[in-house]
Amino acid sequence: MELLDEVAARASAARVVVVLEAVRRGEVAGSATHAWVRQHAPSLRQSGAAAVARIVVDVAAGDTPTQRRDPDPDSPLGVVWSAVRTGEVEAHTGCAVLRETTRLAPLLQPNAIPTATAGLVALAAEHGPAVMRRLRPRLLAEHGRDDALQDLHTCLATAARLSMPHIESADLTEYQLWMTPEQAATLEAAIGPLSAPAPNDETGEPDLRPAGQRRVEALTAVCATATTLHTGTHDTDRGPDTTLHLTIPLTDLT
Repeated sequence: MELLDEVAARASAARVVVVLEAVRRGEVAGSATHAWVRQHAPSLRQSGAAAVARIVVDVAAGDTPTQRRDPDPDSPLGVVWSAVRTGEVEAHTGCAVLRETTRLAPLLQPNAIPTATAGLVALAAEHGPAVMRRLRPRLLAEHGRDDALQDLHTCLATAARLSMPHIESADLTEYQLWMTPEQAATLEAAIGPLSAPAPNDETGEPDLRPAGQRRVEALTAVCATATTLHTGTHDTDRGPDTTLHLTIPLTDLT
């Protein structure tokens, strides 16, 4: 399997290089590159043809009528092209990295853009392009322009929201929650330790609750604690240690 995977990766890289050669020789150009790739690489008709054509057209755009010019190796395109033509990442992954660097470039220090792009390539090569977004807050914190991270959080704050409760089947209540990175970190810091599995200390029985159940119970515990803390008027008068909630049918209460 490892040998076959290496062959496939090298063949994928060679395929992109051949498409670039076809563009540079004048076999095809511009928007017609996609159709040319689909014609000569039938396996890419399922997916991937558009990404191959896109990255090749971008690389070829740097050529002059008399000279082939590969992209600057320190530019985002140069970093990504180096990874694609060596088989480190597929063309569609390279395009995803370029889209992410396009979003980040206005927020980063100019001299940090090659480093950020290389980090995104390494992360995407190891875990796939969907994971790249997790690196965005760290990149902005370490390499962002002055106040870039704070400006992003301020912008995101207007989109963060908690939906009204919606009663689903089996009387479960559904919420939808969107949070800024700072808000999400605060939430995880509060419920993370409380949502860890809690085996029975006396019997040794493992905690069989699913992760989702543990997390919602941890969130409920945090909210209950906050409610108790706010029943008093100051720190030395925080209300009763235990609160009892009774649910009584209206007929019985009457």
